[in-house]
Amino acid sequence: MSVIDLTVYLKQGSKNEKVILEPLLKTYNPYELSAKLLQYIGEDDILCSFKSADALNQLIQRKYIMVDVFKTELIVLLQQNPKNLPFQFPLFIGHLTLDQKALGFVWTRLSEWVSQQHTSRIFRVNCLQALHDLKTSALQKDYDLIVSSLAHVPIASLQARIRILAKK
Repeated sequence: MSVIDLTVYLKQGSKNEKVILEPLLKTYNPYELSAKLLQYIGEDDILCSFKSADALNQLIQRKYIMVDVFKTELIVLLQQNPKNLPFQFPLFIGHLTLDQKALGFVWTRLSEWVSQQHTSRIFRVNCLQALHDLKTSALQKDYDLIVSSLAHVPIASLQARIRILAKK
């Protein structure tokens, strides 16, 4: 399968339809496939961007790949407008092992996104989840401030995630 075939494959179906990985894994090894999928995330073609994020998420969840291999590419994508990124993107960031400098940049960006009113609700919820996954004892106070600033936001899914994370 060539890159053009991958584009055609990703354009099949609707945006919220799950990507079936098996045909892709017969053609590509998981890391090669992941590298190709990352090229679509944040691009103008929303269907390909969302479907590639779904496929990448499946590869991570099924433990076909370690997301840290693509740390550089994911951190570069943090510089984009959140409206161009699929809602799963912050969850990829939450899986990364980051040094202090990278963590500071990632933390700042996710904090901005979770607070933006014009960002999609599910994206904001996933940003909060990523912040929770990345927090260290040094960032606990900052995390608590972020959560308290979101306590008044009338988004049911965000409030539900705050309650779930408080129990962890």
